[in-house]
Amino acid sequence: NNGEALPFTRGCSMYRADASGKLQVGFDVPEPAPLKPGSAGLGLLSVASRLIAEPIRAIPLICWILYVTIVFFSNGIIPGPDATQLDPATWQEVLGLSLNFWLVAPLLSLP
Repeated sequence: NNGEALPFTRGCSMYRADASGKLQVGFDVPEPAPLKPGSAGLGLLSVASRLIAEPIRAIPLICWILYVTIVFFSNGIIPGPDATQLDPATWQEVLGLSLNFWLVAPLLSLP
């Protein structure tokens, strides 16, 4: 391989060569690949660095977290049950209306 890294050779490999240098037997013990967060990790780091550089940017994030908590998970602040106590028929209706809104309405050029 002329000193170049071999592809997919992460882990431990053992080979036996003959007198001419040709490989006769090979044994690989691959190392499992670690979890790779990819673009999600980069996005989280980007948001964190922006919040550290300009703390005022945290206000919309805090407002969104409060909104979601109050609307979906709180009992007594707004009337009716929270989202964790809704029956399955309600969630089926929400799914149907959401699919209609996000998929069908744009195809038909509805407002």
